[in-house]
Amino acid sequence: MPKRCRSDLNQAAIVSHLRQIGASVRVVSQHGIGFDLLVAYRRIVYLVEVKRPGKSQDLTDNEAQTMAKFSNYLVIECVDDFLRQTIRRGQDDE
Repeated sequence: MPKRCRSDLNQAAIVSHLRQIGASVRVVSQHGIGFDLLVAYRRIVYLVEVKRPGKSQDLTDNEAQTMAKFSNYLVIECVDDFLRQTIRRGQDDE
């Protein structure tokens, strides 16, 4: 039986806040493709894995493999994590 994909409880709030800061967000967590959200922010598209607070290090094999393949893969627990990581990558300096 295929493993059922489920969203972390904080995902809806994160999606809402990302949209409030001007990001375009597509929820893809239901597809089981190694990340939860496609986020376009300041002309860059990120693959975003949403984790519950305190669980950001707990990646599945699929998530870890996807992270290894894409440099624009972010693991976040909140919108502040997203902003910190994009700033660190130099994408929020405009």
